[in-house]
Amino acid sequence: MNQPQQRYKLQLWTAVIIITILCWMEYWFFSSPTDYVRALPDAKRRIAHFAFLIAVAIVGYWGYYKHPVKWLKTIWIYFYSFAIIFLLAAGILHSKFGLFPKEFLDWLSDLRSFMLNTPMPFLVIYLLGINVLNNKKAPAKS
Repeated sequence: MNQPQQRYKLQLWTAVIIITILCWMEYWFFSSPTDYVRALPDAKRRIAHFAFLIAVAIVGYWGYYKHPVKWLKTIWIYFYSFAIIFLLAAGILHSKFGLFPKEFLDWLSDLRSFMLNTPMPFLVIYLLGINVLNNKKAPAKS
């Protein structure tokens, strides 16, 4: 394995570790059913959830920054940008106009917790990148 390959792989796995730690911290300090979390004001918890979501997006972008398949970081940034804008818009609309039922807000919370604030999206895109790189290396079939 050459030096640039080692660097981008190290960067990828470092990003996975940092994202995992961020997600664990976000859950433990702002989502878990503990007395500490129950005592936090809703606004403070929402701001923390949003800050951690942005942090995961930034770390993920950094993780893919030197990846040889350049469009992976584009997928990452589009996915998280859309999610952040969607969640922000839904939060603003609900706080100003009370538009959404509790079930929809619970769904948004689950989406953020289990789809966005986990290492899963990063690893799915990583697997996509492995597939693309392996297909580039494979000999052409006759």
